[in-house]
Amino acid sequence: MAGPHDWADGSAVIDFATEHLAPSVIGFLGESYGSGISQLVAAHDDRVAAVVALSTWGNLATSLYDHDTRHLAAVKALLALTGGPVESKFDEANQKVLADFLADRNLDRVVEWGRLRAPESYLHLTNDNETPTFFSNTWHEGLFAVNQLLETFDGLDVPKRLNLWIGDHAAPEGPALIGTEPGRDNLPMAEAYAWLDHHLKGERNGVEEWEQVCGEVMFTYVTEPVLDPGTGEPTGENRIVEEAFRESRADWSRVTTGVEVLGLTGDGAGGTDGRLLPGARPRTPRRSPAGAARSSRASTPRPPSWTRS
Repeated sequence: MAGPHDWADGSAVIDFATEHLAPSVIGFLGESYGSGISQLVAAHDDRVAAVVALSTWGNLATSLYDHDTRHLAAVKALLALTGGPVESKFDEANQKVLADFLADRNLDRVVEWGRLRAPESYLHLTNDNETPTFFSNTWHEGLFAVNQLLETFDGLDVPKRLNLWIGDHAAPEGPALIGTEPGRDNLPMAEAYAWLDHHLKGERNGVEEWEQVCGEVMFTYVTEPVLDPGTGEPTGENRIVEEAFRESRADWSRVTTGVEVLGLTGDGAGGTDGRLLPGARPRTPRRSPAGAARSSRASTPRPPSWTRS
């Protein structure tokens, strides 16, 4: 799963395309799992000239386990999404890692497994290949929290772009990918294709003027009530009729102008949420056996102009 065999499959596809189709240039565009694979193949195969990674991860290890906390909901959601019994989807080695994760044991091995599958682990290869890389994620990402992607993005020393949208995993670009809104413009996908047109075909389409980071500002959109088609009465839901305002910045450091430290309480048993307490006193991070610094603190970036209501 997203390991060396999958990277090899990606290169095999390139081999086949090169032999039978003779493309002049090759780019990868992927969504979710495919976006992580796209990054990993590009890092290990310099024939990939550009990458678009939608609703993606940068570090699978910290996506699954960070600040001494397992991301159980994300893993269970991914298992449900792919369907079928675990035994039919994963080999024995991957089944063992999954079992350890769910049982809260051998987490150092789980982290090592995730790092092997983390594009962040191969930034030096991506930078050596000079692969232009485009990320499109959401502020409310429920599977691959955006924090881990920011570290990967900061480590890229190539032409790069990070778009952040209001919504959850795959929601902004999903309708355009699966065709549920035919005839309707989809800005996330339009900008993804523009990236490929610029870096693969050499089009001067405005991408060369883009700043590195662009994000939607929460609560700047306009909504209207959804009416029941039979009764004409409000259903209690709203639809967006005017998209949110977007702000661009030269890089991520211009976005995060301050950091607030919040303490997560341990009273979220039984499936309920714990509480976030402001002004938590940070403790000294301890070292895991794998050598990675870990802390119980939750550090939340606070871009003031992007979180106004």
